[in-house]
Amino acid sequence: MASEKIHLVTQINGKTLIVFWTALRCWQFRIINADGEVFGTEDIYYLPEAAERAGRELVERQCDRSGRSSTQIISLSNNLSLETIFLW
Repeated sequence: MASEKIHLVTQINGKTLIVFWTALRCWQFRIINADGEVFGTEDIYYLPEAAERAGRELVERQCDRSGRSSTQIISLSNNLSLETIFLW
């Protein structure tokens, strides 16, 4: 995980947004809810601000819905590291 770096970790509406640089030389984001579920897309961004904006928009869309988002979801167990988020 040496080539990844975290640009932003912030809390929005009870969810944690992480923006990070990947080994693919692009920016991505993940959202972690209070239950430990990780939300995100496979989209890539060339600027961290673009990844942050997309992440914030996804948080807002999820908060506007009463049901579960159609975004692909993985769940983290207690014994997995942040590396799991980046490799997903």
